Amino acid sequence: MRCLNTVLQDILVGKKAVIVKSRNPSYLNLSGTIIDETKETITIDDGVKRRMIIKRGTTFHITLHDGTVLEIDGNMLVGRPEDRIKRRLRRRW
Repeated sequence: MRCLNTVLQDILVGKKAVIVKSRNPSYLNLSGTIIDETKETITIDDGVKRRMIIKRGTTFHITLHDGTVLEIDGNMLVGRPEDRIKRRLRRRW
């Protein structure tokens, strides 16, 4: 079992994602493979077309390569990917 801290510092490109909550109702239940990540957005290829999703206000179910599904708040993902990898998160429990 991997700690949430190490998952947030991991690269998300290539992982499967499903959007379960969003401020934009057209994003709900959208699923696919993450193909790109910027400071404020994640690009998901759903097999038909590529969609750019805003991280802030969105909750993702991300499937890791070992089959584990994690629910991650998009607000925790906001920031450049290379800076997020260097960031250390404090445990709040």
